[in-house]
Amino acid sequence: MFMKGNREITDVQKQFVTKVKVLKLRGVKAFRGWKELCGAYNNVDATEVDFKNIVRDIKSYIGDYDAQILAAVFSADVISIKNYLLFGEVLSDATYGTNKYDILFVSFMGVDYHKRFITFGAALLADEGLECYTWLFNTFLEATGGHHPIIIITNQDKSMKSVIP
Repeated sequence: MFMKGNREITDVQKQFVTKVKVLKLRGVKAFRGWKELCGAYNNVDATEVDFKNIVRDIKSYIGDYDAQILAAVFSADVISIKNYLLFGEVLSDATYGTNKYDILFVSFMGVDYHKRFITFGAALLADEGLECYTWLFNTFLEATGGHHPIIIITNQDKSMKSVIP
């Protein structure tokens, strides 16, 4: 699977790496983030070097310009969506500030039958405002075919509390 002929960077992966690069994260972190969304290294269908090469190509294209504006990015692959449909009765949300731009990393997680944490999706948000959370939850529901979780565990953020119902 690691032979060049068997590897392929998809357009979705290229888009993901581009968005992550705008946030000043390197190809290695993009690769590991994509691996988390896919569940395992053998589901990525590319190597860490392939992701680094995309970052190198982006750097050569845009030069040393910084990120101008990033409102929101959401990502979930087919395996994450299937896991959500199987184990998504309880959805846990975690929000973290990730870098000097104060971009927030939001992950949607659950627990499988073996009591292991699994990732249903992840997002990068500009802020914890009502507009960003509304977009995020609507996008998450759209990605999962409109399947609502029974319980959502959050950090009691005011904006999130008003969006969840």
